[in-house]
Amino acid sequence: VPTVREEVNTPNLTGIVETINAEQAIEKATSTLSGEEVALAPPGLLYYHDILVPCFNLNSVSQADLELLPSLDLDVFPYHDEDNREYPRLLTMHMFHHLGLMDTFKIDDICLYRFLRTIS
Repeated sequence: VPTVREEVNTPNLTGIVETINAEQAIEKATSTLSGEEVALAPPGLLYYHDILVPCFNLNSVSQADLELLPSLDLDVFPYHDEDNREYPRLLTMHMFHHLGLMDTFKIDDICLYRFLRTIS
């Protein structure tokens, strides 16, 4: 426990490091987040199309790729080279359905699609 005369460098919620005295550090460490909420969101602006229900067609994936999906023979790099990010997302959604992860973890299609779009 720091003494009252020491100063502590600590990051705040925005990630900026601030110097606070020991009393403030103890208070900050023992307090809870009551009244405050922390949300994880992608950095950047929020666009209107992000709020809308996304439009995707899982039937647009070729049957040949679907047959290769459970094996290790599927090559996703040609889609990356073409700068086609939509097709690998749909393949990943098919993989989640094929493995039963959608039912096991009760994942909504729209939620999974938005997650895949955010991380791609």
